[in-house]
Amino acid sequence: MSVVRRGPGRPRVLQFPVIVTFKIEHETYILLKEIAYRKNMSVSALIREIINEYLERHGLKEAKVTATDCGINELKMIDEQVTLLEIRELNEQLKKCIESMCNSIPKSQAWLEAKYTAIKIIRKLNALIQKYGKVGNKVVYEAIRNIHKFEELTTPEK
Repeated sequence: MSVVRRGPGRPRVLQFPVIVTFKIEHETYILLKEIAYRKNMSVSALIREIINEYLERHGLKEAKVTATDCGINELKMIDEQVTLLEIRELNEQLKKCIESMCNSIPKSQAWLEAKYTAIKIIRKLNALIQKYGKVGNKVVYEAIRNIHKFEELTTPEK
């Protein structure tokens, strides 16, 4: 009986890993590091756990893609769901900016900050709405309505 031994190094955690590099605020990293320490896990494992919980919560985790079960259609459906989630989240941020502008004195520092943040959000929203390509959706309609509300707030009266 022969024993198959692995090479040197740590055992694999993932079957087909992909390295993802992104930036976060230093305070966020410190918080993640503390949570990981308390849960006796690495920051990478914690982030994987957070991502998996997010995907499960939004019904995307179960979607396994294989070549035999029309994976392309399933990928399109997943992409549409993710795009709608992004539109919904950005729309919530836009609502907060509009609310902040309504509660601030026009042209004040707070008003201008909310305006410029809203402009960035609207750029992203427009790209996602174009990508989604279906204007009749309730989430898309609400986002468009809030974009128009923002334009009304920022367009000078004649």
